[in-house]
Order: sequence, then C-alpha cells, then structure tokens
Amino acid sequence: MAEINLIICMAGYNTRFHDVGFDIPKYLLPWNGTTIIHDILQNFGETEQTILVANKRDIYFKDQLLASIEPLGLKEKDILYIGDTKGQAHTAAIGIDQLYVSSIPTFIHNADTILTGRQLDFTADTLEDTHDAYVDVFVGNSPKYSYVRAYEDTVLEIVEKKQISPYASSGLYGFSTPNIYLNYYDQCVQAKEELYVSDVIQKMIENEKKVFMNGLGGNQDTIVLGSPQEYGIEIARQTLGAK
Repeated sequence: MAEINLIICMAGYNTRFHDVGFDIPKYLLPWNGTTIIHDILQNFGETEQTILVANKRDIYFKDQLLASIEPLGLKEKDILYIGDTKGQAHTAAIGIDQLYVSSIPTFIHNADTILTGRQLDFTADTLEDTHDAYVDVFVGNSPKYSYVRAYEDTVLEIVEKKQISPYASSGLYGFSTPNIYLNYYDQCVQAKEELYVSDVIQKMIENEKKVFMNGLGGNQDTIVLGSPQEYGIEIARQTLGAK
C-alpha cells in the first residue's frame, strides 16, 4: 500500500452530458468493460486513503458506484456526498478535511481523465524529500485545459484555458501534505468566484514553493473523457481496436 492520500473530485454539475441525454453521472459511463471511475482508480493502485467526493444529487446512483469501486477494496465510507461547490479546488478542500492521515503526500484528481504509466510512489517520494507540489502533464492542444510553463521539470507558471506551452495539466495534482494545500487554498479562496486547483498551485509558485512536473514517457497515456464528444471518440476507438 502506497503512503499517499487520493481525493477524487466528482461533484460537478455534469451539464454537458445531461444536455445530450446521458442520465447517469459520467464517472459511471461504460468504459473498458467496467466504468470510467473504476478504470481511473485501478490505474492508481492502492493508497492509504481514497475519498470520492460526489454531489448529493447523484446519491440515487450510489449502488452503481459501490458496484464499481468495491472490487478495488473501497466501501461506502470512502464516498462523501456534498452540495454544490465553488469549483474543483473547493471540492478538494472538503475532501481533504476528511483525511485521517495529514502527514503524507496527497493527490487530487478528477473523475473523467484516465491516466496510465504514472508512478505515484516515485512522485510521492519527491514530494516528501524535495518539493511542495506536483502537476501531471501531457501534450495538449485544447483551449479548455490548463497549461504550464516550465524549465526542465520545474513548473514556473500555471494558467487556466490559455495555451502558454504544449504542456497541459491532466487534472492530477500532488501536494507534500494535505495542510500545505489547505494553507494556499485559504490564501486564494476569495480571489475568484470559481477556483481551480491550478489557482492554488499558482499561488504556491508566487510564494516560491517548489513545484515540479512529470516527464513525458512513452508508456504514459492520458485519456480525457470530459465531454460527450471526447467520450464518443474514445469509445469508437475502443470498438475499432477490438475488431
């Protein structure tokens, strides 16, 4: 078991999928013979504690969610149902408040991006030894992503929805401890109506905290399923690949 905490932010409105007729939360959509959320969690492996922060409007689908996560050793106690929040950073802060170990590296991720080839144990060691935060990146070209400007593996800047480099955030962020996240979250919580985890990271950079990113290894894959169009394209690829 890795000595890390994992917070999965899944309390969004899910508007784009509902608008085109999807009745279930997108994290429960079929994927790779199971569901999106199962595949996300399976690729991360075991953790000290995992908390799934979901919107209470989705509690109707609790049984389907439990069926997806119980094969991975997760239970109902690992799901936190909450009301609407002011964005991903707020959702993450609520989840972090529920952690019972506050001295180990803590990762935050979304519920619609599947990552493979990441080595969270190695990343956690770096967070414990030398750095304060981590941004997982891939090569992106969509204007809806956040992007980082970096020198080698040091993140110098992170901005939302502005392509300042080829390096887009995958939505996975790491912090040396939960408390360092909460500290910088509290410092910028009044700055915006909607707050992203990237805003917290940028505040850390401005305070000269050490933030690093991953190298882009050949065994890494980043599958973004945030919109119905992206989901449809990837499902088509799966179907064609199986033929």
